[in-house]
Amino acid sequence: MKKNLSLIFILTVFLAFLMTMSYFTHSANRNNRTPLNIYVPCGLTLPFKELGLAFEQAHRNIKVEGTFDNAVVLTKFILKKEKRPDLFISPGEKEIGMLRQKGLLDEPSIRTFGKYELILIAPSGSKEINSLEDLFKDSVKVVAIANPDYNSIGEYSVMALKNLGYWDKLNNAKSIMLTNTPIEALSFIAAKKADAGIHYNVCPFETDTGKVSQGAIKVVAWLPGKSHPPIHNYIGILNESKNKKIAQGFIDFMFSPKGQMVLSKYGLAGNLKEASQVAAAKTIATVDIKAYYPFNEEHLYIKNYLETLPQKFNGQVKVECIDFRSDEGYVLWRKTGLACGGIIINGKNKFSVKKDGQVKEVEFLKKIDLFWTKDELEDAIKQELEK
Repeated sequence: MKKNLSLIFILTVFLAFLMTMSYFTHSANRNNRTPLNIYVPCGLTLPFKELGLAFEQAHRNIKVEGTFDNAVVLTKFILKKEKRPDLFISPGEKEIGMLRQKGLLDEPSIRTFGKYELILIAPSGSKEINSLEDLFKDSVKVVAIANPDYNSIGEYSVMALKNLGYWDKLNNAKSIMLTNTPIEALSFIAAKKADAGIHYNVCPFETDTGKVSQGAIKVVAWLPGKSHPPIHNYIGILNESKNKKIAQGFIDFMFSPKGQMVLSKYGLAGNLKEASQVAAAKTIATVDIKAYYPFNEEHLYIKNYLETLPQKFNGQVKVECIDFRSDEGYVLWRKTGLACGGIIINGKNKFSVKKDGQVKEVEFLKKIDLFWTKDELEDAIKQELEK
């Protein structure tokens, strides 16, 4: 009897030892997984949490660590060198463009996914706003838009309003509330502190965790697709990533059938084939225009014209207007070697253009229509596209 009890005790201790070792081994394996850090706009929280879990299931030695915040905040983290993730996701061209300008991204890795349209929104109980034209009603006082200097949504919104011929009239007659982030604009509209605003048709209602109740906001109208260039999300690998191979594996997984299945649940995968073609076109044929001017009232018309070019050239032209009155803008302007305001097209300022059957040397400096014309600039753009 005593022998049996001794054997039972020994077996119990042995089993407990095995279970303890198994737990610590499993815990060690879990903690030893290679982390893949991804910066994700908060509007894409749900799809990327699910995508991260699916990727982990397919790669047991990798742990996906998502940092979810506003894209403006995430961009500033990187620009200020506070943090360096492996992957960055941008809800449009603006945020990722800031990183590309600084040479922080691995250019061949950048791809687009998903597609957005712009919608006019208003508080759910509003009876004043039922169409785009209603923005001009006297009773509509405040229109909330994310600041276009930092937010893709704001940049596309202002571009669309300008192309529709609405912006100047609205900007002069209404209080245009430029918010730090898109979610702030939504919050003001939901709280009826703004009469209307413009936002993406998906984010954040279907893809976020519900920071703003959809019931507090109504969709009034869709802005014409021709009023703005195609809007996509972007994903790219940071040059300083220590896990570039894993990061590329995550991108490949996104564009695999399994990744598409996850993204399609949130309306983000319907145009993956189209998006990859757009990305390929951007790496081959995109014309990069940088305009350096003091964008005061005297020069603002140049900026307004340049911002119509992305739509005119079907998204193959990227325009960045740099105001050299700011400290950062002044430093960038001085680096170009320009002695006055001017335009750099794919790194060049001088072009040979045809006019009335003759070749003319044009330097894109100073004022439009005085020193150069729109036709001459667009001829130079076409030359670059043909390359």
